[in-house]
Amino acid sequence: MNVPQQMMSPDVLVRAIHVASDPMVSHQARVEASQVLNQVRSMALTDATSGGSANDNGVGGMRPIETVLNLLISASSDERVVFFALTILQACLEAQSPSSADVQIRFEIRQVLLGNVLGIAAVSGGGGAALTNGEVPPSLAPSYVKTKIGVCMALLVRADFVSSWNTAFDDLMSHLLSGQQKPQLKSMDMVREEVYLRTLEAICDEIVDSPGASWVDQCHQIKDVVRGYRLAADGGNIAPSTSISGRIVASLTSLINQYRPLMTETAGRSDAGNGSDVLHRHADQMAVLSMSVLKRHAPWVDLSLVVGDEAVLALLFLCVAAAGVGGDDVDATPRTDLSVQAIHCLSEVVGRGMESSQKVALVAQIDVYRRLHETVQAGFNISTVDVTHVDAVIAVAELIDKVGQELLSAWEEHLAGSNETDVNTLATLLLQMMSIFFPCYAYDDIDVAGAVVPLALRLAVTLGKETDLVARGNGSSALAFTVLEHLPQLLIIMYQQMKYPEDYDFDFEDDEEAEEEQYRAALRKLYQAIVRVAPEISLQFLCSILSGIASPLSTAPTRDLEASLRLVYHYCEGIRPPPGLKTVMKNDTFRDVLTAIHKSDITSHPHREILMLYYDLSVRYYPILRDSPVLLPPILGSLSGTSGLQHPHPRMRSRACYLLLKLIKSIPTVLREYAETAVNGIQSLFSNPTAFPIEPDDKLYLFEAIGILLGKTGMEASEQQGYLTAVMTPHVRFIEEILASPDAKQDPETFGAALAASISAIAFLSKGFKNPCQEVQ
Repeated sequence: MNVPQQMMSPDVLVRAIHVASDPMVSHQARVEASQVLNQVRSMALTDATSGGSANDNGVGGMRPIETVLNLLISASSDERVVFFALTILQACLEAQSPSSADVQIRFEIRQVLLGNVLGIAAVSGGGGAALTNGEVPPSLAPSYVKTKIGVCMALLVRADFVSSWNTAFDDLMSHLLSGQQKPQLKSMDMVREEVYLRTLEAICDEIVDSPGASWVDQCHQIKDVVRGYRLAADGGNIAPSTSISGRIVASLTSLINQYRPLMTETAGRSDAGNGSDVLHRHADQMAVLSMSVLKRHAPWVDLSLVVGDEAVLALLFLCVAAAGVGGDDVDATPRTDLSVQAIHCLSEVVGRGMESSQKVALVAQIDVYRRLHETVQAGFNISTVDVTHVDAVIAVAELIDKVGQELLSAWEEHLAGSNETDVNTLATLLLQMMSIFFPCYAYDDIDVAGAVVPLALRLAVTLGKETDLVARGNGSSALAFTVLEHLPQLLIIMYQQMKYPEDYDFDFEDDEEAEEEQYRAALRKLYQAIVRVAPEISLQFLCSILSGIASPLSTAPTRDLEASLRLVYHYCEGIRPPPGLKTVMKNDTFRDVLTAIHKSDITSHPHREILMLYYDLSVRYYPILRDSPVLLPPILGSLSGTSGLQHPHPRMRSRACYLLLKLIKSIPTVLREYAETAVNGIQSLFSNPTAFPIEPDDKLYLFEAIGILLGKTGMEASEQQGYLTAVMTPHVRFIEEILASPDAKQDPETFGAALAASISAIAFLSKGFKNPCQEVQ
């Protein structure tokens, strides 16, 4: 099928496109067809970059790009052909440079695209029922085709707007927008409007966000003209509302207003599958797409177009309130998608760069918190799970976090002495922020609550600055807002959120449980930050939580006790000056807490995670055991018994081996009276394995523990010698047997591993002896 250039008529190319993508034809035929298509692409790209000066011609003397345009027109009802032609046109437009003078061919491309948009964009792919008026339902026209048209149009705008196509946006609006509210849905209008939206989306991609390096200057000029900034020679600027950007925003809000009411009317329709329902489903998508495109424009058009227009703000919050119901196991409805996009649009507005005083004024002008509060009162639920769809609640939480961070930054500047911000307005906004922050912070979904944890961390930072203000003698009683008054609630919710779900299995290889763990790691970081700036209040809170745990601890609910022990375990991490452990162990109240835990029956708790956390806590705060050896027997017995080394769960046994070694390393001198018992107990585990064996690597921890018990607890040399002989003799004999075995050379891998295990055991055992006496050597 390798045809000459002059034979590449539309019919030949259409056939090549079909053959190349048909798995039923022979491999050779597909290869030949692909070669033809690659040749067309190569010729078109050469044509585009040479400005038509190349000698390669298409059909009948036409330029190769013109051949592609002819193909697009002649076969516009064929989805595969349309996509192929549009892909080549896009590649050609991308390949051209700003200095390209090939204006005529670009003019022809846009004439074809705008003049034949319905024929090109409404391809049905050969299937689907038409509506009663004969129109093809737009959902049967693939969105990726309309997206391709939009990208090509955006590239044409990038190349020619201002210079040779100063009516670009007028042409787009006149060709693609109907210009009036329609009493009923018409599929062809929707096709045009979607192409318009895809074009605006592509303009944001190709011109606003990611212009190529060679196009940066031209794209900046385009943005300036769109925003109404005239070039120096043209005189003064245009008012934002009458600028191109103002007309774009107006067209987007008009489309949202046109399609949003239909989303409510068609919710829960049961006549799925007929043409009318296809149109209504597409209307849902159009409302969401329109809001998404508005969101893309919000970061760079004049703020007054959004913030200065009460109708636009009211529409945004009306769309926020449109969210449907459901949790993360329920697909979001189009109404929820619309809500999410509206929230993201508001976030883009608030996130624009400006001075803190201007940002406070902007937030006040939008009146974010009051409007969100009204939205909540209207039914948008940020307290009860699955009443409002979680995607929308997550988006609101992210918005609250973003706005709150901006406000706290301004408040910190005020605390530092800045007088630029309206303090009363700022304090009012912060109080409003706290009232809507706490429900999200307490929400029973880690994606929602986790979205505002950064704001909680920022509150801790601000609290530190408040504390510094008091320390300087300036006082905080005159402040209209203080984080300190909200600290108790911040701590209470943090503790409640630190509790694992009832069905949590502590399976850290499970993806969902790993996410739960990541969330709690963020909460622990928050706790450290709070302890750092308010250690005494945090300690009082810790004590009140522990006093509320049901006694005895052996029967306390796992999730409550685990979260409480976490408060104790991580407390020293926030204490200043460092090291926190040394500082906190001078605090009598904290020492009393540790003593009470050790004197409890916590070692009898049935859950392994409680036991492991208790052992971790004991090792971390070892000075209390060093200073009060009477507390040692229960923990040593637990670690070496069925709650530790002999526990049924392998993770518990492994962790117990490591923590026993850590504990022995921390307080060797006070373990003298327990050394013989401990060594004999560990040795018996080696010689008489239970039903729950210890892994070889974990045994090395125990050999090292034996070495420390023998070498660093003050044991007499003769006793050391006796115990070492008992421990080492089996390994020495085993090594001798292996070396003497004739089979060792036949299976070096197996015998080598066994030999290495015994040598490692002796090596780890020797770590306990720094300068052994002659008898021990």
